[in-house]
Amino acid sequence: MAIVRTDSKECPVCGLPILDFGGLRKTDKMVITDFSDKSDYQSGKILQGEWNRPLYQELSKRGLDLYSMRLVSLYPHEKPSTQTKVARLRWKDCCDNWMEKLLQEAKTKKYVLCVGSEVTKFFLGYGDITCSGIPLKSKYLSADMVMGIQSLSYVSTNSSGEFCLALDNFVKEIRKE
Repeated sequence: MAIVRTDSKECPVCGLPILDFGGLRKTDKMVITDFSDKSDYQSGKILQGEWNRPLYQELSKRGLDLYSMRLVSLYPHEKPSTQTKVARLRWKDCCDNWMEKLLQEAKTKKYVLCVGSEVTKFFLGYGDITCSGIPLKSKYLSADMVMGIQSLSYVSTNSSGEFCLALDNFVKEIRKE
């Protein structure tokens, strides 16, 4: 069941509360994540819960503040629990509408970090493990560098060595400028 907040913006398609973009608007760096947790939905802001701690801590160790980047979820809100044909079509419309907003925002970014398998698969054409830490180009994003890394849920339950190496590469690419 979807969490309803009274302080949120609403999805123009279905009226559910959306996860608003987070971080700084005027930055050249963006983080796009696939799934969010309950604390994100409750606050209405992306990457606010405990589950983002590995990303926040590892970027901080490398001199980058997660919240100084633009933070975006691939999905506008929780996926509806009903799986009727009408609900699936409405969910698709919600996502299509959100994707327009996301891509418009991404036009101004030079560096994009795709977090999770669904995001990396969509924007880069590879799974997160396959392309983790490798600078790539995206057919959807005009950024100079797009990189994928493992989902935060994977990192929180498994070894994070590859995750840390991928973030090292992301920071190195940014500092090449």
